[in-house]
Amino acid sequence: MNRKFASIYLGAIAIAASSPAWAQDAAPTANWAIGAAAVSSASPYRSYNQTVWPIPVVNYDGSDFYLTGLDGGFYLSKQSDYDLSIDASIATNYFDPSDTSNPQLKKLKTRDPSLMTGVRYRHRADWGQVQVNISQDVTGNSKGQIAQVEYAYPVMRGALTLIPSVGDSWASSTFSDYYFGVSSSDAARSGLSYYHPDASWSPYVKLIASYRISTNWSAFAQVRYTHLSNAISDSPMVDTHGLTTYLVGVLYHF
Repeated sequence: MNRKFASIYLGAIAIAASSPAWAQDAAPTANWAIGAAAVSSASPYRSYNQTVWPIPVVNYDGSDFYLTGLDGGFYLSKQSDYDLSIDASIATNYFDPSDTSNPQLKKLKTRDPSLMTGVRYRHRADWGQVQVNISQDVTGNSKGQIAQVEYAYPVMRGALTLIPSVGDSWASSTFSDYYFGVSSSDAARSGLSYYHPDASWSPYVKLIASYRISTNWSAFAQVRYTHLSNAISDSPMVDTHGLTTYLVGVLYHF
């Protein structure tokens, strides 16, 4: 499997594959789920092809900790209407110069994924759910920070649950520079222009559909469009202003 920019989002599996808090009545009482998914995401980098990746999925949500795709953490407080947790996730932004056919990008340095740790807060009410994440890279790769705020509203019709949502993702200048910047040495080597991005805001819209096939089986799908901040789209490494991700999968709950 080619290692490409997959951050928009392998982490989507964590959301689409887990049973939402407002759908507990429609889900089995057990907290474990395993399954498989396929995700297709365009890359913002020049001369990358859109590829489909098969992904195993393992989810768990308990009273003390959770594991959902590339995301996991420990609850500091978990109530019916809100929860607060210490969170860890993989920011799977990745650039490998061997994965592009662009001769200039082939001369750039590899950009590795970052392990992010921070806090997550979710509030649930009749009007929907608000989720806020703030995290810091602890690997020393990007050395940056990211944050996200999202609003989602579920619509349940029997075995079918639809969850439209809107959100905004923020990345610090340090984080953005690691994945989309061109240093003076990279510029001299590749012929690309030097580029140091500011902090970026990238809004997105998303729709998740989940269908309960039986007591133990469910299927899910997601489509998400992210509008890239000018701080990212202006990079000489990038040739798009937006990214669309598609995700489909099945889960066995037990």
